[in-house]
Amino acid sequence: MVYLIRRIEGLEIIDINARLDTAELDIIVRNLHRDYPIGFPLFREATGDIIIECKNWNKPVSASEIRDFHGKLVKYKSLLGIFVSKNGYTKDALKEILDIYQREGRLIIPLDLSDLARLKKENLLKILLQKRDAIRYQRIDKLT
Repeated sequence: MVYLIRRIEGLEIIDINARLDTAELDIIVRNLHRDYPIGFPLFREATGDIIIECKNWNKPVSASEIRDFHGKLVKYKSLLGIFVSKNGYTKDALKEILDIYQREGRLIIPLDLSDLARLKKENLLKILLQKRDAIRYQRIDKLT
């Protein structure tokens, strides 16, 4: 993910594997788009830094892990998080992502290996926008 993020103009890696007082954050990204009237829409909408969580687990991510990640976004005042999971997400985890967005407008974009495989033909920004739209319009079927 670090390589992909570094290729997006207007995003700057602040820290990798940051061990903070009460949390560990895999990747913290400074969002420079929020300070400019012209920039990529997904990032212009987001205030605060972007937090990325990566899980290389042999099981799907559950709703509990999404709630934990949501807590990190709230604590560090971020409206955009990206959650990358090797083995996808449970249906309850995807519902939790939709619920969080509906409740407070905080966006957690779920990516998995199939999304990363799409990078051979599509760019990351397009994939992120498709996921954002699926969350915005409550299309759980478009998140997998």
